[in-house]
Amino acid sequence: MKKVWSLFFTGMLLVVIISACSNASAPANPSNESTPETNNTTDTTNTESATPATTDTESSDMTTEPASTPDSSTEATDPATENSDATTNSGSMNEKGPVAADSVEKRPTYLPTDFPIPDDAVISTSHQEENKGKKSVLLIMTTKGSMETLSQTYKQYFDAKSLTNAGSTIDANNLIIQGTDPKTKQVWSLIGSPQSGKDVVQLTLTWSEN
Repeated sequence: MKKVWSLFFTGMLLVVIISACSNASAPANPSNESTPETNNTTDTTNTESATPATTDTESSDMTTEPASTPDSSTEATDPATENSDATTNSGSMNEKGPVAADSVEKRPTYLPTDFPIPDDAVISTSHQEENKGKKSVLLIMTTKGSMETLSQTYKQYFDAKSLTNAGSTIDANNLIIQGTDPKTKQVWSLIGSPQSGKDVVQLTLTWSEN
């Protein structure tokens, strides 16, 4: 009986060992077979993803080509700029019409030509303008002429006009003559006085059409 049981256990051990070996060797084959399948799948995915990459490049190229078209719109805006410049220039010409003021330091053109200005006069302000058809002048100048000579010159000039509403103050320190020319209706005002600390006399003349 002991021999029978020993043979039985020996046979069972062999069966267990054989089955264990067969189980251990069985998974190796499927793993080897599955490896090429996964490689195949990854290869197909790589090739499939490569094709849309070219389409993306083509689509991006298509989008960059129309981007160059705004050059025509840029050229179209150039005439608009020229038109705006033209309107600005025309507007400035209108502003510089005959009504505009003249601040050039010289004898005003509106001032009557017979008004005497000393030869050595230095004009610091020469302004003229026209408002509602009426011209006016502001003239400020200095001269080295004496108060006596200046007073005689301008008194004779305004006496010849026989100014109305006239007033005058003439002495060693003041030369003031004001009034309206009855013929031309021009209003005159001349004020002169020596400048302290300077060997000059300042004359301020205002003239306007009434």
